[in-house]
Amino acid sequence: MEFLGVVIPTSGLIFLGFLFLLCKYFTQTWGTWSRQGIPEVKPWLVVGSRPTVYKDHLHLVDLEHRRRYGRTWGEYEGRRPMLFTTDTELVKLVTVKEFSFFVDRRDLDLKHELFQNSLDQLQGEKWKAIRSLLGPGFTGGRMKTTAPMFLECAKTLTEVLKRDGADGKKGLKLSRYYGGFGMDVIAWYGFGVEISSLKNADNPIVKNALHIFSNEKVDNPMVLLPLSFPKLMHYMDLFPPEPSDFFVKVIREIIDARKQNPDAGTRNDFLDIILQALKELEDNKEYQRMGITQKLLEVQLMLFFLAGFDTVKTTMSFTSYYLALHPEIQSKVREEILDAIKATDGEIRHDTLSKLPLLDACIAESLRLHPPINRLERVAKHDFHYKNIIIPKDSLVMIPAYALHREEEEFPEPEVWKPERFLEENKKHDPYAYLPFGIGPRMCIGQRFAQEMMRYAFVHILRELEIVKTADTPEKVEYLRGFLFLMQPTNLLVGFRPLH
Repeated sequence: MEFLGVVIPTSGLIFLGFLFLLCKYFTQTWGTWSRQGIPEVKPWLVVGSRPTVYKDHLHLVDLEHRRRYGRTWGEYEGRRPMLFTTDTELVKLVTVKEFSFFVDRRDLDLKHELFQNSLDQLQGEKWKAIRSLLGPGFTGGRMKTTAPMFLECAKTLTEVLKRDGADGKKGLKLSRYYGGFGMDVIAWYGFGVEISSLKNADNPIVKNALHIFSNEKVDNPMVLLPLSFPKLMHYMDLFPPEPSDFFVKVIREIIDARKQNPDAGTRNDFLDIILQALKELEDNKEYQRMGITQKLLEVQLMLFFLAGFDTVKTTMSFTSYYLALHPEIQSKVREEILDAIKATDGEIRHDTLSKLPLLDACIAESLRLHPPINRLERVAKHDFHYKNIIIPKDSLVMIPAYALHREEEEFPEPEVWKPERFLEENKKHDPYAYLPFGIGPRMCIGQRFAQEMMRYAFVHILRELEIVKTADTPEKVEYLRGFLFLMQPTNLLVGFRPLH
């Protein structure tokens, strides 16, 4: 073909046609938000509105966009429209009031079936059924029966901190100790195994868990690129197969051993819940129709262990860091603890935990400043109308928790650690402005368990040790890069000094 005197070969025309269709494919959704009067971040071909994500922390990008565009703005992930909001009225509609329109998170189509079938990734009726089967494992009554296990692990943690603390002169790497504590508790409650990771770092369960979270592929921010092409996620090995396969093998062996010894009775652990669920599967045709299998339940047990210990490790590290920087608040928390256990002759009981509002406030404020997850997300099942906004079917609604927790209308002096704002007499913020564990039917199923773990640990630690700032303690919190939606701090170090 000749055009303006230039002969263009047929192959060139085909290539130009392909480029035209590719551009049209990526750009046909652009303007979804600006046409409705919503400010939007300029999109680019292929990467959408996210080029800055590849060179900066995800939570800082969200915060900068909130300050530039207001409480609601639009972005594009590749060609997919995303509505970001810190508007608590819209947050309430999406997560609770109109939940039927926003039941699911996006399907990432992860290659490894273990992570693809986690409770977070499950959708629709399968998600609802699995959550219902697992729910009894996290009731208040069950937490009470597991108190001795919590106490034993907290006691070991305190002994190790006292042993390694060198009278508070040496900064200890908090992730090492609190991660070990989290592993010990969850392995014991999750599948009845005592791993003693604080005293035995060579335990295979410990080594394989750490292998997953030290994965360089997850650290690399370029892992976000395939989100512009969701189908590519299936071909990416985000998680190393060896530790995942190890956990599958271990959990299957533990389940088989427990099945073969039914006369041993129940142990009130999470594995009992899984075994009970397996019995229900045998006779429930509805579960069978939905494809709920033993393998699917095994995945939940594995992810409970991996996700649980990491969240507890991070939150306890931040809380200890702030207590070291604020010794006057730490003293008040210690006084509160000593007063609470005085009535029981120094014995720590489950009921003691309900008498520690300042400790709870310290943990809550650390979660506000450093939520475990950057964002909550929901997919619009149908077109949804909110005021003058139409949220199209299949678009994403993103709730940037880090930015939401810094709304000055809700939390004055948002960058300052002020636990007193969470004391009952001072609470003024909208409940939908504080979402460290999510909210509504999709909120974290293990929230109560995580909070109990942290309370028991801090009661034991603060009763016997003073958390102190050392020469190794950083002045400012820094984050590791590229952890997708997880908030991972760099090494936080503080000292521990015996009180007596």
